[in-house]
Amino acid sequence: MAAAQYVSFIPNDFLENEVRSLLASGAAAISPAVSLTRNTLDPFGIIFEMSGFNMANLDQWVVNEKQRQAQKTVQNCIGAFHQNILGNIHIAGAKISDNLNAGHNSGLDVVVPTRLIIADIKNKFNTLNAKAKLAAYDSMYAIVTPRVSAYHSYTAYYVEMISTNAVKSQLTGRPFTPSDSSTSSVRAAHPKIKQISGRNFYALVTGIPNALDLLFAALPIVISNVSMPGYSYSPADITRINRYFQSACV
Repeated sequence: MAAAQYVSFIPNDFLENEVRSLLASGAAAISPAVSLTRNTLDPFGIIFEMSGFNMANLDQWVVNEKQRQAQKTVQNCIGAFHQNILGNIHIAGAKISDNLNAGHNSGLDVVVPTRLIIADIKNKFNTLNAKAKLAAYDSMYAIVTPRVSAYHSYTAYYVEMISTNAVKSQLTGRPFTPSDSSTSSVRAAHPKIKQISGRNFYALVTGIPNALDLLFAALPIVISNVSMPGYSYSPADITRINRYFQSACV
């Protein structure tokens, strides 16, 4: 008997492989084989953090720093996870999106031809600084405005998986107008260049309003199935984590 599908818009084997890969990245980052000093440590930070956080000794600081560095690695991988998932959306068994991967001439991440959508996927509203957001806008402008562009009929989306309330409230996105401090102005609003939250973008691509909710709800099950040994979350923890999801994404 075939296993039940985790979510209707992602094949089980693909989702399991993506989760497995992310878990492996986290395990590798926390491995004792990874040197803590591969990046130069700040000795001033060590002195003040040990005292300010009331750490018993340097060994406790080392454990905390190792976890911090590993957490940063996992956060970076989560951005790639969403790009991979959004680049492999299936509707009624047919694949409708593609992961453009690094080096694509558009400079963007995901394309959905049947929806006339192309997108830049970021994990959080503060992932990019102001200068990088300007560059993202300029990349979008360069591919959706020229009539000779293959993407002239597309709308380009700057996607923030975790976004601000102002962005989350706009179900189909809002004009993406990053600030330019060098000219004390903002980029001009354009109807084909938008900023959108991750939840609203998943809904836009899949046609399922709560698609991101369904994916998030499936993850503990997938993790339990692919991790060795199978990791399990307590019902109480799931309830608390879901509150964080509601606050961050809905």
